[in-house]
Amino acid sequence: MKIRVCGFPPRLQRKRFLQTSEIYMKKLLLLLTIALSVSLSIKAQDAESKETDAVKRVVETYLFSEETDERKQTLYPQAKIFATNPEKTKIQETSISTKAKKLPKGAKTVSVQKVVQIEIAENGATVKVETDLSSGDAKVPKHYQFISLLKANGEWKIVCILMPAVNLSMKQSLKKRLLYYSNFLAVF
Repeated sequence: MKIRVCGFPPRLQRKRFLQTSEIYMKKLLLLLTIALSVSLSIKAQDAESKETDAVKRVVETYLFSEETDERKQTLYPQAKIFATNPEKTKIQETSISTKAKKLPKGAKTVSVQKVVQIEIAENGATVKVETDLSSGDAKVPKHYQFISLLKANGEWKIVCILMPAVNLSMKQSLKKRLLYYSNFLAVF
């Protein structure tokens, strides 16, 4: 006489065991799939974050470095600045390597620039830079410039800067306008 452990005949015990095992296997497979997709997602975000950091580093080097050679390394040799004149009637094209006009005597450029947005698609990137030219009581609207970069040979290079005209009122002096534009063109 055979002793039944579960109270079910052996054939039913085997069937129940197989059904239970199948459920556990499905759950395990689902957990492994979720873990793998999370891992791949983290790796993709990490790669994207590295590219974003690289683009930001190039732009910040261009904006804030005081070393001419260091700034030159961030630029494509034929990089251009496209800007509208203060009257917003013409588009002006200037080579970034063109020397800027000298500031008037005693003039100081006071501006705070920061990267506010970075968009990357494959080997191209656009960076939005906010500039606050306000100083003391003189409030000037924030200005934005758009820096375009391309990646070649594993390096990001600035190829173009789009610079819309700043909205300065007629009450503000020509000196302030000159300071504003020379601040951006004082590359070398």
